[in-house]
This record gives sequence, structure tokens and C-alpha cells, in this order.
Amino acid sequence: MTTHTGQTVLVVEDDEAIREALCLLLEDEGYTVYSAENGQVAAGLLSERPPPSLVLTDLMMPEMSGWELIERLKRSDHTAKIPVVVISASPPEQMPSGVREMLRKPVSARDVLEAVEHHAS
Repeated sequence: MTTHTGQTVLVVEDDEAIREALCLLLEDEGYTVYSAENGQVAAGLLSERPPPSLVLTDLMMPEMSGWELIERLKRSDHTAKIPVVVISASPPEQMPSGVREMLRKPVSARDVLEAVEHHAS
């Protein structure tokens, strides 16, 4: 097992089963993980905590979408440099500004781990 001590990932996903699976997968690899069920909850967590090493987010969510969350991250000096990886069933044709990588659901554990390892700062 690779240890990623000191690296924190924020998982933003409205589907509870997917969110929990992603959190367990990343925790098993040694990441510190916290999660949110939508962009609004994630934005609140980001204002209360030190910036994570990476945000892993879905796009289509209630309350505040992943799109809105990404825009909010880019507008704040506190969060503008956080790498973002998107996991979506319907990723856009073109990668949104501020997104490092897009993964299409269903996604393999290997693809998630490779993307997080590659982009987490």
C-alpha cells in the first residue's frame, strides 16, 4: 500500500453509495478524506478547513452543482490553486477551466487512484 500521509482529498458526490465507495478507496490508500453531498456543503467545508490536496467532484448535484463549485474555487485566493478532478456520467466535450482531469462514470478504482495520485499537490 502506498502511503499518502498529509494529503487530503475532498470528495463531492450526491450519490451516497458512490461517495462512500470513493472515500473508502482513498482512505485505504492513506489519504485523509472528507466528503460533501453537494457543492454548497463542500464550499462550507472549504471555508472551515485548510485547503485539501485535491477536490474530486461530480458535476450534476442538487443545491450547488460541481460547475458552480469549480467557479467558486477559482474566484477565491484560498482555493484557486486546489487541483480539481471531475467524475461525471456526462462529462462535457471540453474540459472546464480549472479542471485537471475528467473521468467518466462508471469509473474504475484504478483510474480514480491514478488521477488522484497524479494531481494531488
